[in-house]
Amino acid sequence: MDNKPKDICFDGVNIWVANSKGNSVTKLIIETTSATTTPTPIAQGRIVLVNHNSPSGTPGSFDVTMSYGAQVGYPNGLKMTDGFVVDSGYRLAPGTYTVNETVPAGWQLEIAISDPSGGSLSSGYLGQVIVDLAPGETVTVVLYNTNT
Repeated sequence: MDNKPKDICFDGVNIWVANSKGNSVTKLIIETTSATTTPTPIAQGRIVLVNHNSPSGTPGSFDVTMSYGAQVGYPNGLKMTDGFVVDSGYRLAPGTYTVNETVPAGWQLEIAISDPSGGSLSSGYLGQVIVDLAPGETVTVVLYNTNT
């Protein structure tokens, strides 16, 4: 008795095998497993940058650069005046970002940071803020410029 396969056919889904006598057809069942996973999206974060001059309304503008500037429309930095706000919206990936202000002569800079995760740092003397942005977080940085 010859049980060697005579014909093998694949219909795009199943494999069919006919014996050498052609009187029996067997459907092969092939089990497959799929290790597909759907990536979990990482929530974007937001940085809100605010400038206040003291005394309030005092004229003065300050050169500010942001490492994320290109993402919020300021690739070359900007001049901030009293009451100016830059809100990145929720478009920044979690990570570390910097904000730098050039403090002109006759002014003193103090920086306040509201960071729910607590990872951001500032140096008013150097005019630099390092923002550690967590997923879904809003960090607010306030630059207080006092005319001395």
